[in-house]
Amino acid sequence: FTTVMFLILFLICFILGAALYKKPERYFLPSFYMLLLVPTSTSMSKINLFSGIYFFDGLFLGILLSHIILQKVKYSDIKVTSSLLIFILITVLYTIIGVFSEFHIKYLLKDLRPAIYIIEFWIAYELVFKYMTLRGMEKKILILITICSLLSLVKILFLKFGFFSTNDKFYIENSYRYLDAMTYVCAIYIVYSFNLKIKLPVNAFLRYLSTTASFICVLLSNSRFLLLAICVVLLVSNLQKIESFFYKSLAATFLFVTFVFMSQLFDAVRVIENLSVMGVYEQLLIRYSPFFALFDEAEWYNYIFGFGFGVPFEIPWFSYRENIDDLNANLDSAYLTLYAKYGVVLLLVFGKLFTFYSIEKNVKGSKYIFGLLLIMSFVSATLYQIYAIGFYLGWLLIRQLELDEYRLHMKHGEQLR
Repeated sequence: FTTVMFLILFLICFILGAALYKKPERYFLPSFYMLLLVPTSTSMSKINLFSGIYFFDGLFLGILLSHIILQKVKYSDIKVTSSLLIFILITVLYTIIGVFSEFHIKYLLKDLRPAIYIIEFWIAYELVFKYMTLRGMEKKILILITICSLLSLVKILFLKFGFFSTNDKFYIENSYRYLDAMTYVCAIYIVYSFNLKIKLPVNAFLRYLSTTASFICVLLSNSRFLLLAICVVLLVSNLQKIESFFYKSLAATFLFVTFVFMSQLFDAVRVIENLSVMGVYEQLLIRYSPFFALFDEAEWYNYIFGFGFGVPFEIPWFSYRENIDDLNANLDSAYLTLYAKYGVVLLLVFGKLFTFYSIEKNVKGSKYIFGLLLIMSFVSATLYQIYAIGFYLGWLLIRQLELDEYRLHMKHGEQLR
């Protein structure tokens, strides 16, 4: 049943991708509803993942095949940077080396995910979103954010009451929390909503409702570091404006107090006991210990080039989970994981992401999104996770809102003159 569910979701995404390439204005919102309503939590991997393939890979495949057939975008208009080419060549080289390594192919396939993400995002942007001209989308996007945020409550109830059955003790013990792609979209939207230059032409109730729904969605994740990332990015943005800083401080305080209250309400002992600086430090040491264990046997060249693809980490605390391999392709840190795989080349990976997010100068929110990504990468192997697509979807939604905001600004300027 679960395999059939995955194939149906993949096929729907493939059809949407093909339609999105042909008529992006019409299929922009349906595509987003599909990607954000389908659960992208790792606890529901039985329906959103199959043999290393995510259901939404079908969307990008549909875009690419439609381009090959229709060629609506000229090849001469597709921008391929030298850094992207170098990154692809290095990835191919590491893959070839990994194929001949002694480790299982499944770890190699997982190590390809960061490269797949970057290539997929580049394909979608160059073939669809770069040329898309939508107007008056503010209300529709805020409704999308509100609906998808509030439906996170439904998703967590499904988990809590066993609708998506699992025997994994980790997910059973953590059924009080839920994090997927929509969580990252909401985090991005919260930061954006506090940095608006001009009020969007939607009624105040919808603005407040979408922001409140986003707060709820983020709090449901019960993620300390995501809350920390939001608070840090909120507080460091536009420090020169005292009034804005005051409101952002209130928002950050509200997030933290509500987080502590919810943790106590759900008796999240592990979270409550590790709220102190020492508690966080000790937990990070435990999380990072497989990285140091791997490098205990490293040669000098591993410190420069890494261990390559297909080399797993031994995760001792996986042993209490039945039917779970205690070897894993990644750690709870994108920096340490990518350094172990790529070596110093990891700088190129994050450099490529930075140039991607800053590709459009008008999208000022890019720096906030990249800031969230950088902070979360300390405690999450972001580019290995299925819900990391939330960073890209959030960027696209903020891009559209900022384009509408920019048009309003120009119109406002014309009226002033």
